[in-house]
Amino acid sequence: MNDRTVLATKLANSAMEALADHLHPEFHPVIGKLKDMPSAWCWR
Repeated sequence: MNDRTVLATKLANSAMEALADHLHPEFHPVIGKLKDMPSAWCWR
């Protein structure tokens, strides 16, 4: 992945996490897993 792709992926991941936190502020195991999955997209 090039640097732009990594940056775009990290921004999308942050946006999804913020949306999940806004919609469901208390802990939920499924949402926790869904928030962890996109971070693997930009793992090198």
